[in-house]
Amino acid sequence: NNVKTIYEKENQYSNKTCRFLNDMFYSAHGKYIALCEGDDFWTDENKLQKQVDFLEKNKDHTVCFHTVKIFFDDASGKEEISPEPAEGYVFDLENLLIDNYIHTCSVMYRRQDYKNLANEIMPHDLYMHVYHARSGKIGFIKDVMGVYRKQPNGVWWESRDHISNIYERHRYMLINLYSELLKMLKDSTTYTPIIYKHVTHLFRSFIEIDASHKQSLFIDTVRDFPEMSAQFAIQQKVYIDDLKTENQRLSDVVNGLDEEIKAIKGSHWYRLNPKL
Repeated sequence: NNVKTIYEKENQYSNKTCRFLNDMFYSAHGKYIALCEGDDFWTDENKLQKQVDFLEKNKDHTVCFHTVKIFFDDASGKEEISPEPAEGYVFDLENLLIDNYIHTCSVMYRRQDYKNLANEIMPHDLYMHVYHARSGKIGFIKDVMGVYRKQPNGVWWESRDHISNIYERHRYMLINLYSELLKMLKDSTTYTPIIYKHVTHLFRSFIEIDASHKQSLFIDTVRDFPEMSAQFAIQQKVYIDDLKTENQRLSDVVNGLDEEIKAIKGSHWYRLNPKL
């Protein structure tokens, strides 16, 4: 009676939606939720108990995660332990937005209200990490209690050498993730600039892909996300204006040096020491 199975009539992932993932969150009634996808596995029989104990003790935390071992199925990469934070690193929402340090198989959430989850987003795990972390702290257990397994059929396998393929295939869901995060954190002057940095990176990547592969990723994104596109255009104008200002400053420096060189060459000292 402890296991409740949810069957799909067809593969929902092929429909490019996260609705089937969200359905599992809707169906969960426990106080805490832990995730373990099909290609990963847990390695500590006390993992769940340790995380429950942590969340029971720390009521102000809504997320708890732990260290995992990264394993390559085809031995193409070196095994490593992740995360291994630098001294003084803080596991908080700001750093999570900068770089997702929580592996899905390591996370446990304090259950929230899941009525209004976004569906067409990628990666879904980052969205859920932020969804929970916005209302509480993030706890970390240093024990290695799971394995994140990388294998050629995985969604992110191409990210090592061919990230452009992922951008082409999942353009809408990748941009929509940041659109949903902006809605979620719209009042934060700390978080929104970080999100827009990711958006800017994606827009620039789309432009490069369009130029080399004759695609229309950028135009399609402008059509689908006009507000974000307008913000990107504003940021690019500011960037270009800054470049022009810096170029003028460097030009003034060069002109100043030219004048100094002319003055030196016209001096009595230079005429006596022309070889210097």
